[in-house]
Amino acid sequence: MGPTKLPIAARYSAIVAFVAFGATGCGATGGATSADNFTRAAVGEADGAGIRQRVTVAPMVVRQGDTVTVRSTLRVRGTGTMLVHNRVCGLDYRGTLRLGESSIRCLAYSARSRLAPGDSIVAIDRRPVQSGPGRWQLRVQHALDIGLEAAVDIEVVAP
Repeated sequence: MGPTKLPIAARYSAIVAFVAFGATGCGATGGATSADNFTRAAVGEADGAGIRQRVTVAPMVVRQGDTVTVRSTLRVRGTGTMLVHNRVCGLDYRGTLRLGESSIRCLAYSARSRLAPGDSIVAIDRRPVQSGPGRWQLRVQHALDIGLEAAVDIEVVAP
């Protein structure tokens, strides 16, 4: 009897669960202090092509070298099933906030996922902040084929 072959959806879910677990704790360094202004999350949303993207970045006030956690959720807002080309390991970043590399390594970049109305996909990434003191914008792209980006503002304070 040979090995059991899981359906594609089960294999994909296992990969996502592994990546999410790794992104929340394995090899993470840095971290902001516990004062109130260092624990709140910045939230940004964007709508397009039947999908809503919601991004939270915590904390929203950091020092250079601190690690931020970025969580992006894509949710189908329309009434029909959608095929979404999305990032599965990490996220794409633009804007003025400079982030370092993730400590998580992955063999996948993206996947095409069929989502029913109300379904969602979540990606979590942790990155060290490289920008110096100032106010910066971070634009996050999770869905690759519709050009949807959610933006948040982050403040980096002096040590």
